[in-house]
Amino acid sequence: MKMTSSNDPQLRLIKEILFGTSPRLPVADDAFWQDFIAQCQRERVEGAVYYHLKKMGLDVALPAFWRENLAGRFRRNLVANLTLRHRLKPVLAGFNASQLDHLLLKGLALAEYLYPSPGMRGMSDVDVLVRKDELLQVNACLAVLGYRAVDGDAAVALANPEGYLSSLEYHRVDRMPPILHVHWHPVNTSVPAEAFAPFFDVDSLWDRAAIVRLDDVETKILSPEHLLIYLCEHALRVNHSFDRLILIYDIVRLLDTFGDLIDWSAVVSDAGAFHLSGLVYFALKQVDYDADAVLPEGILERLRPLRITWEQRMFSRLQQRGLRIRGGSYLLYLSMNKGPSKKTRFLLRSLFPPGIIRRQRREAHNTHRPSRLERVRIFEIAAHLVRVLPGLVRGRSVD
Repeated sequence: MKMTSSNDPQLRLIKEILFGTSPRLPVADDAFWQDFIAQCQRERVEGAVYYHLKKMGLDVALPAFWRENLAGRFRRNLVANLTLRHRLKPVLAGFNASQLDHLLLKGLALAEYLYPSPGMRGMSDVDVLVRKDELLQVNACLAVLGYRAVDGDAAVALANPEGYLSSLEYHRVDRMPPILHVHWHPVNTSVPAEAFAPFFDVDSLWDRAAIVRLDDVETKILSPEHLLIYLCEHALRVNHSFDRLILIYDIVRLLDTFGDLIDWSAVVSDAGAFHLSGLVYFALKQVDYDADAVLPEGILERLRPLRITWEQRMFSRLQQRGLRIRGGSYLLYLSMNKGPSKKTRFLLRSLFPPGIIRRQRREAHNTHRPSRLERVRIFEIAAHLVRVLPGLVRGRSVD
């Protein structure tokens, strides 16, 4: 778990390149540019940074070695994504032949339909949403195509409690890409999300999904409104917590791509119905802070919780001081569980998830006991909070 600060000069420069209109590159030594490239990689935005520099004609301002280093990362992203795309098409065609619904989530959907070039965004797997009542048929179809689930059994995983893990990871038996994460619910976490996952209307995602083509193969992606809600929820999962700039940049790309086409009234309405208004509010607030994003007037006020809790206030202070703690959004999850009894149950269920979830995690992390993984995560979050607590106590509220 890494804690990063917005005071880093490399991070400030990355934000200027991605979100500014006229970034100014410093005259710096090799040590600066080495740290800059390393920071780009940590933030998962090396491809996007190179694209922007190249487009603005600023890439020539980098020393030749580091310019080629960054260009090489862009090219590797491009080749890897085109390879994933090519190898995914038979899977989607197989689903179509079996009349199984499928929808691309995150990675490839963003690189293909939101990014000017697929080389801008790296990814190592493909996330696909399927209908829960078709999962066993999807599993059988993938078996014919040479894939098997490596972290559980489809029939067993269907019994996972709502608000926990809702995906299986499929690998090809010949170990060739792509790795598939097959989801049957958009909320997928081992930290209990019972406060909102049961209210996420999955049927409405399918009803309003957009039909697109991956060359000659038909598939679907989320509507702009649902994709925005989903990316906000995804960025604020406990194991993300906006710890990497790519999570901000994905949302910025969506806003730039769809602009005035987004139905913001539908965003507010659906976020409320899904019990996700708070997460969308804090996510967009961070996007506005980090990227100076152009949001419709009054939209944050329409999404803002009626009462800002101490947990939400602490999270905001951490984020807007640049203390991007992976696990920090546990505070937001905690705030969604109202009252001492629900908070206590949430804490205990975080440390000791249901047996069926522990078993699936054991398959995914076969070198660790799942209960230990949960305890380590909570202890790490607590340790980071202790480190920044003095600053939080001295600081002013940013809500």
